[in-house]
Amino acid sequence: MMKTIMKEGYAGGSIFQWADEWAKKTWITEPFMIPYERHIYWHNAMDPEQNYGILACEPPFHPLGSEFDLVWQADHNDQNIISALYAKADAAYLYLMVELTGQRGLELFAKEKELALSIAIDTFGRQNGSNRLPLQGLPALPSGAEFLLQISGSGGARLLARPDYNRSVPKFMSNPGKDPSFIPVRPLVNRRQVSLQDGTIHPEIYADESKLHYGNFDPASTDYDSLSHWFVDDSGQRLYIRLPWLLLNVGDPSSHLVLYDQRPVIPQKDRIERNQIGFKKTEGFLFYVAVTNDGKLLDYQPRAGEDFKTGISPYLWPGWDTPSYRTRLKQGYQQVAETFGSIK
Repeated sequence: MMKTIMKEGYAGGSIFQWADEWAKKTWITEPFMIPYERHIYWHNAMDPEQNYGILACEPPFHPLGSEFDLVWQADHNDQNIISALYAKADAAYLYLMVELTGQRGLELFAKEKELALSIAIDTFGRQNGSNRLPLQGLPALPSGAEFLLQISGSGGARLLARPDYNRSVPKFMSNPGKDPSFIPVRPLVNRRQVSLQDGTIHPEIYADESKLHYGNFDPASTDYDSLSHWFVDDSGQRLYIRLPWLLLNVGDPSSHLVLYDQRPVIPQKDRIERNQIGFKKTEGFLFYVAVTNDGKLLDYQPRAGEDFKTGISPYLWPGWDTPSYRTRLKQGYQQVAETFGSIK
């Protein structure tokens, strides 16, 4: 486009925008950044307005495998597939690392394999959410889960939410339940429009935010993918996951606030207004992991005998009032630099 501008004799052009801006918002994300006055303290990786820059402004990234906190470790057993779960957090993402025995992790993205891994995530209120997962033979969870992460070679990876705790409904109740119902998150991103010229109707567009992308999210890696959510290391023993805070209905990670509103219907006209949804402080997240092969339950952790282990301390990341960040030139910078440099 810049070359065309110069060819046509215009005065010039500019790039929008130079750097990412955490203070920006769009109508599809603004209602869920609560309290809104604190949204500048964290980076909403799911807000396009915050990520337009060719200079990334992002939380400092530490090498994978470092600075993770041990959430729980499985009791040693020769039959175990799941060894341990670790977590860490920054101003943009929640990170999980699941350790697996042998090279089981490599089977999670092999399409010819039927190995599948599920992670139930309890984000608040131990009695809220469902204590049942859609896995045959799995005992009840010690607490209720709001989200279910599913990974398999044949189906890819998806993060599902309880029907009453889903931004696409929208509901933020997470009532206690014993049913294994978790559904996709598909929020409206483009409203229905009617052309003023010929009356053509352009239907609504919904985004599939449940779908998670495979790829390396280490910026120092040669195969870095900025859109990625999960990958398995070369050993096949470590599964790495990163989840944007908004995907987990976290309104403000810096002060541990999650969306929570007992109203069955959130009042709205064209959209939900700023600071309209209720919230509460989470006491931390709990994680339960299960592995199946062709639908057969192979392992689940943390466990004590035939049941899940109780009394596990929830993972609560350190809060902050001053966010840490770094800058990094994105991959597109070099293309922009070469284009501008070639203009005479």
